Amino acid sequence: MLAPLLALLLSAAPIQAGTACSALMDFEAPADTGLAKDVHWEREASAALTLLGDQRRPDCAQVLARELTEALRSGMASGGVDEDLAGVLMARLGRVGQFSGEMIRAGRLLQQGRPDQAQRAAQDASDMLAGSGLAEDLGSTRTNRMEALLDDISTLAQDAADVRAQLTAGDASQAQQDAEVLWKLAEGWCRQDRLGEPQCEAVTTETAALMAMVQQRGRGSVPYLYQQDNQSSPEGSGANTAVAMLLAHFGARVSPDEITAEYGHRHADKPAGLAGIFNDYAVRHGLPVRLTPHSDGSMAQLDRQLDAGTPTIVHGHFTSSGHAVVALRKEGSSYLVNDPAGRWTERFEGGYGYSRATDGQSARYGAGAFRKAVATHDGTNPAPVQWQELRWVE
Repeated sequence: MLAPLLALLLSAAPIQAGTACSALMDFEAPADTGLAKDVHWEREASAALTLLGDQRRPDCAQVLARELTEALRSGMASGGVDEDLAGVLMARLGRVGQFSGEMIRAGRLLQQGRPDQAQRAAQDASDMLAGSGLAEDLGSTRTNRMEALLDDISTLAQDAADVRAQLTAGDASQAQQDAEVLWKLAEGWCRQDRLGEPQCEAVTTETAALMAMVQQRGRGSVPYLYQQDNQSSPEGSGANTAVAMLLAHFGARVSPDEITAEYGHRHADKPAGLAGIFNDYAVRHGLPVRLTPHSDGSMAQLDRQLDAGTPTIVHGHFTSSGHAVVALRKEGSSYLVNDPAGRWTERFEGGYGYSRATDGQSARYGAGAFRKAVATHDGTNPAPVQWQELRWVE
């Protein structure tokens, strides 16, 4: 169900986005004089309130408020505008501009994937509405509309923050359910034109990002690649093959041979080198994940990541020259791994012997043997665990 929802979200346009503010504004400095000119300035200032309170376009209201303020200043300097009237209107426009700026900031933060900060910005805007005199400028109907809009933004931001927290905690199932509910809510409000165009764009962007993240984290098995199938350095390209498997898990099709052609077959043997290769391709393919290499880690750290359902690459003494595998998860007293070299003998630096092309797929290794390979330097005495921490980026 998730994939069709994501496709619909990304293809459907709940409202027509990108309406230029120039199409909504028709400001022109008055050529007349006296009372007619004063009425004109009052009308233009009211237009900024209309853009904000009726059309829910804080972006356009801010632009018009800025242009009107500059025009009023020029008019005062030339003696063409009554200073008392200009002072009143500029104060009103200042309130419109300041409030609009806070609303724009809330939408931008939501669009940038920072819902917690977006919620705080919405609260700041709400406080400003209540205490700045803008409510009197807008009138009760428009003020109620703005309060409802800010409540909607805050609700959506809180829901988005909850989904992100669930993803961080590794609760992909609950995150998927809540992301779908959020998507339906946002999609409905946008279709009803309840939010206004810029706010709808912001929540649509954030919701699409969340759905994509949920889809990525909800993926099942890590595709298996057998290093002996590689054309380049099949015996020595295990680490590159591990990188290719993890990249494929997140949707980037990069073959081990491509990696070897660009980086050689030894660069990924060290944690920092492997992370650098993965992150390079992740950036190129727009993946929302990065690796952080650890040369002084622990089994507890590794187990926590696996318990959260996140596959990771582990370096160890599977052979005398070292080797890297993709650890999938821990099950009881075993570790399940995608081992690019095939089926390990489960002896410290014991190698592989004869393996078929699929023997390393979801291979089950006893926890004791696995720990000796990755957490000791001689099969007995403890050593730091060299592993790759996978983190999500916004």
